[in-house]
Amino acid sequence: ALERAIALRGRGPYVLQAAIASLQAEERIDWNEVAALYEQLAQITRSPVVELNRAVAVAQAGSTEQALEIVEQLALCDYQYLHSTRGELLRRLGRTDEAREAFERALALARSARERRFLERRVTDTKTGEAFEVPVREGERALEVFHHPYAYAARTQHRRVPIAASHSS
Repeated sequence: ALERAIALRGRGPYVLQAAIASLQAEERIDWNEVAALYEQLAQITRSPVVELNRAVAVAQAGSTEQALEIVEQLALCDYQYLHSTRGELLRRLGRTDEAREAFERALALARSARERRFLERRVTDTKTGEAFEVPVREGERALEVFHHPYAYAARTQHRRVPIAASHSS
């Protein structure tokens, strides 16, 4: 059905979201293509949350600095996932103190105990210098890379915005 919609020149928000979800279900994810689709979706929706998801895809494609530039332009100061994503990007760039501050801000905004535990680990890891495992190889899913509550965002307030991965436990 997705191929048929695209063949009929469907490029509306739902077709783009379906294409993104389809790519993310692949064994090897083409993060450059995911980022390009998010860019198209962002142009249609003008949603800062879509831009945040685009930043994740850009980072997963290997452009961490470009992803941080996208995040820094978003007006989502009270959105915890902006801060957890920013923290991860800063951590990848070796800017540990700034990463810790971003994780602490995300922690202050976290609503669930599970999210708080996750972010507390990130804060602790940035304080101690411990490296936490992050899948960064091409095709891997961004599960705990940018803070697993991307899955929560999709299941709660942003159901129409595809996510980099879902997390169940």
